[in-house]
Amino acid sequence: MNRNTLGLIALLLIVVGGIAAWRGPAGGSALGFAGPCVKAGLVLGALWLALPQIMSFFARAPRWLLAASGIGVVLCVVNPWLILLAIPALAALWFYGPRLGTKADKPIVQEKRPRRRSNS
Repeated sequence: MNRNTLGLIALLLIVVGGIAAWRGPAGGSALGFAGPCVKAGLVLGALWLALPQIMSFFARAPRWLLAASGIGVVLCVVNPWLILLAIPALAALWFYGPRLGTKADKPIVQEKRPRRRSNS
């Protein structure tokens, strides 16, 4: 995602919402358009500010945990009561996931150390 484009879209939505609220029709129907524009612009502006931290989090997080989180979100959308099970399960996976590795995950052949050069 391009950060500059995100910032321009956020600014454009805030400006369009402000103009629609200020110069819109007197009947009040412009507020129904201006309010969501300003709200979406503010959310995109917050996302624009946090984008470097979000990208670094996704680069550092393990792929299996991101996949498990996606599955948990889908299950919670289907049945909201599953959030009581999904949040502790994801926390346990986050904590115990690196410790669940077995010897099969490690290479059998060890790398050779480089030979030292003599000083003579």
